[in-house]
Amino acid sequence: MIRNVLQTLTALLPVPLVAGRRSYGKCRIKQFFSLLVARPLFGGLLLLAPCALADNSRPSEDLKRIEAAAAVVAGPIAAGPVAANAQAIQAVPCPDWFRDAKFGIWSHWGPGCISGVDQNYAREMYHTPTPAYRYHVKHFGDPNVVGYKDILKYWTAAKWDPEGLMKLYKEAGAKYFVSMGRHHDNVDLYDSQYTYWNSVNIGPKKDVAGLWRQAAVKEGLRFGLSFHPHSGYYREGMREKTQAGWKDNGPFDTSDPQYWSLYLPPVGTPGRDEEFSNGVYARIKDAIDKYQPDLLYFDGGLPGALGPKLMAHYFNSNIARHGGTNEGLFTVKSDQSSVRDLERGEMKDLTTQVWQCDTSESSWFYMDEPAAADELYTFHRSPTTMLHLLIDIVSKNGNLLMNIPQRADGTIDEHCEILLTEFADWMKINGEVIFGTRPWGIYGEGPSELPRSNYNDLKSPMTSRDIRFTTKGNVLYAFVLGWPRDHRVTIRSLAKPAGTIAAINLLGWPKTLDWKQTDNALEINLPSKKPCDHAITFKIIGTNSEKLTPAPGASIGVPSPGGR
Repeated sequence: MIRNVLQTLTALLPVPLVAGRRSYGKCRIKQFFSLLVARPLFGGLLLLAPCALADNSRPSEDLKRIEAAAAVVAGPIAAGPVAANAQAIQAVPCPDWFRDAKFGIWSHWGPGCISGVDQNYAREMYHTPTPAYRYHVKHFGDPNVVGYKDILKYWTAAKWDPEGLMKLYKEAGAKYFVSMGRHHDNVDLYDSQYTYWNSVNIGPKKDVAGLWRQAAVKEGLRFGLSFHPHSGYYREGMREKTQAGWKDNGPFDTSDPQYWSLYLPPVGTPGRDEEFSNGVYARIKDAIDKYQPDLLYFDGGLPGALGPKLMAHYFNSNIARHGGTNEGLFTVKSDQSSVRDLERGEMKDLTTQVWQCDTSESSWFYMDEPAAADELYTFHRSPTTMLHLLIDIVSKNGNLLMNIPQRADGTIDEHCEILLTEFADWMKINGEVIFGTRPWGIYGEGPSELPRSNYNDLKSPMTSRDIRFTTKGNVLYAFVLGWPRDHRVTIRSLAKPAGTIAAINLLGWPKTLDWKQTDNALEINLPSKKPCDHAITFKIIGTNSEKLTPAPGASIGVPSPGGR
């Protein structure tokens, strides 16, 4: 009889109480045995009071938020012409402001930047041996005792100056700015009413997204929010690599039901998937209604089955605010939207569909420690490389969203300061060839074979023989991605079959140029002094404003095998 009772007890206990080294929540083991004594046993079956352990082990405020999120999902969305289905939202065209903007800056910022040693610190601090685990033990203590929830306070934003940074971003040429809304660690960077874990309650104790938006609007930039809601991010227990393989070292605070609102319930917990999905929907809808973003970025695809409903609400509310015209868009790494996003990657050729490359000056979160886990992402790319990347992307009908990493206190380092200054200087001379332009018949010519797949975008500058094109009306712009040592530029795409050229100007150079157009190429002699660093631009006009078309036989760079 006693054995049957113990087996029933074990079966009914929540997972953390069975496997853990602590008692959690309000219904602790001692309370459970009190219930056992107070309740009669019938035929070996234990009858529990309505105080269900799975519910009472979680804070009442969490349960209220879960219910509130479910009510939002069951509630209405904004009325309008866009239906809540995949086909309808995919058909919403990209607004012209985004096509004109070409260049945005992203603040991929949050508690994940606390350590400076790992892009996924919140996950890897529970995984030994990793740089994140070693850093955590050295600076904060054993993860058995001090969990991720306990170090969120070190994301202080004490020196964060959103208005000052936004001025730098605008001077560098950015036409839109994207704030982090929520990263994988499940912390919202805004005044979120459906989770306690937000930047108003913890860390900076500020409405980060709201202050970013205020600064962006003040500078005339469009504003966006990015969301990265991944349900399997946190480890449910410590893992250690041994000679015999990986072994589990028992549960941490990630298994404590009191903190499931941050870490999420363990996989297999009843109602887990519904709680996650409803929470994502309610929290993002809350952000849409509060901050009215011009752009939404989703890491991966749309957030679950509720994604089309959420985007229908977004588009319809945007249309209502703009007098019947939609000015909103969302980007995903799939064909679910009219704007596809490539993370750290590019298209191999000119496309008819508008797209976006999102990448970073170096790492996603700020990393500047010798112990950093992946040197690929701590490598700082030069202003020349980043400008060449922007030019290449724009020539293929794309936009560049460039991340500027920030320290936990909100500041940026000298690498980013130099990059932004160089961008600003270049844009003062060449901005007209980027903003408001459209692609030409081909994206360019030249010898460079460039990487194109995701996580393999440009890592070093191109050459002075690489040419890229954009157009604006009847004007053709030709970028030369370097300064030729012989002071001569040859553009095969603009040989006589392309059409007769009437005038050529070198932006930033006030004098006339010596040039000739032959059956084989356009040949231009450069002045003795270059007007700017990184890349130069020619403004080319056809006779009687005739539109020039690419001459056949241009030497187009061949993408790497398997490139996207």
